[in-house]
Order: sequence, then structure tokens, then C-alpha cells
Amino acid sequence: MIMPSLSVFKELSLRGNLIPFYEEFPLESETPISAFLKIRDGSFSFLLESMEGVGKWGRYTFLGANPSILFRSKGSRFEVIKEGLTVLSGEERDPLVVLERILSRYKPVYDGNLPRFFGGAVGYVGYDYIRCLERIPDNHFSPPNLFDCYFMVIENLIVFDHLKNRHYRMSSSQAKLFASQVVMDVASRAQVLMGGRGYLRSELINQLSADARGMEYVEGTSNIQKMIIGRELLRMFHQEEKK
Repeated sequence: MIMPSLSVFKELSLRGNLIPFYEEFPLESETPISAFLKIRDGSFSFLLESMEGVGKWGRYTFLGANPSILFRSKGSRFEVIKEGLTVLSGEERDPLVVLERILSRYKPVYDGNLPRFFGGAVGYVGYDYIRCLERIPDNHFSPPNLFDCYFMVIENLIVFDHLKNRHYRMSSSQAKLFASQVVMDVASRAQVLMGGRGYLRSELINQLSADARGMEYVEGTSNIQKMIIGRELLRMFHQEEKK
């Protein structure tokens, strides 16, 4: 059963714009390694363990693949990549400020049934990034394809809960599709109610409408979100057929 329900989703949407949908399954014979081998596609994927000190097992294992956004930087140069295309690039003294701006669009709503981490940016920050913050001599050779920072923004996540012996499959695509459609609908209706003034550049509603359209651009167009949802439903259908 997919959670949360529509009624709960509407309540949660008053507190933020990123609400994960999830299903809970028993672990059975699946392990984090076997699941990871199934979801990785040879490009960008990860397996994270929530370690709690030497010799102690962590409660959670997080698996992710097929990121919706890639962010990378080298020196002051940065790139934001979606669907294999560079949608934003430039220079910033501290490139991670750009990533912070992208993530600031998300206002996640925490569900007490899930772990604190249910999606977001996963990656690394290399030592050379310190030169964006401090004046340190750069006297060594750095390969051009070795980036100082590299992050992927994940929408679909598998979480193993070793304490409850269960795992969760989570996705934010459904929530983002619903949210983008509601935002566009509200903004369009507000502009119509204001008549001609609603389309003047000086009016706040015109800016809000532009931001709503920008939400589809940065977060992924509605058609792409539908493709992600359809692909996931098709995969689940095939899995049910095999049982």
C-alpha cells in the first residue's frame, strides 16, 4: 500500500512541498548488496550505511540511482546537469552556494515513520574545494575530469531498516508532479482574477507565475515526472507478474 493517503498528503502539503510517497515491504531474501546490483545502471548510484562506531551495525542502509540532477564544480566553475544536458553553468566564488540555492527550493516534510534521510543531494567534497574558501597555493596538477565537488540529487530511494527487518521504496516524483500542477493552476487563476494587471511585470503575481513555470524547469517538467512515475509503475507491475 502506497503511503501517505491523499487526505494525509493534503495536510502535509500545507507544511512543505516535498512529501515522499513510500511503500513498506518485508526484507525476505533481499539484501542491500543484491538490491544495489539490481538498481545500479553503471552511471550514478550509491549505497550508504548508517554506521554507529567501530564494530556496531547501523540501523539503515540507503540505496539510490538514476539522479534527476547532477551538480559538479572545479575551482569556481560549476555545472548543473539534467537528462544529460547542462542546464546551468557559470562561476561562483563558492560553488556550493549554487547547490544550496537548488536545494532551498525543497521544503521537505518529515514523516515520523521514515528515517530522517529520504532523498536529497549525495556526493563528495574534495580537499581542493578549500581553495574556494581560503587562500591556499595551488602548486599541484589536477586532472581536468577530477572535480572538487560532485553531487547527485536523488528522487527514488530504497531504505533497509535492519531493526524492523523491512525495507521502504520511496519516490518524490508523484509529489513534485502534483505540487507543480497545483502551483501552476493557482498562479494562472490568480492572474485571471486580476485581469490585465496580473500580467504586468511590476505585479507580484506575475513574478510568482514565472517562479511556478521555473519550478517545472528546475525540478523536472511534468512530462518527465509522468515518465518517471510510469516507468516505476511498469517495473512494479512486472515484479508482481513474476511472483
